[in-house]
Amino acid sequence: MRKKVLAAIFCILVTLTASFAWADIRSEIQSQHHRIGQGIRSGELTRREAEVLRDNLAHIERQYRRASRDGWISPGEEDRLYRELEHNSRKIHRLKTNDIERY
Repeated sequence: MRKKVLAAIFCILVTLTASFAWADIRSEIQSQHHRIGQGIRSGELTRREAEVLRDNLAHIERQYRRASRDGWISPGEEDRLYRELEHNSRKIHRLKTNDIERY
């Protein structure tokens, strides 16, 4: 009986952890889409820069869908997605603050 209860608790924790990871990853992807759009509207990003950033984000989204296809994201997949999102976030910042402006 005790083993069944512990197993049930473990399953619940794994499910909750996975759903939080999904929400965080999805919200970061949406945030980056918003930042790219804002950069285009303000003239901080050229169309080519935005195209590169959107291509990177599309690649990350494909990896996210592939990782979550089995119903949960493993810790290794989650780490890889966060690393790539962080890399893209830094690239957004770097391109928005460079001296190239849209005319």
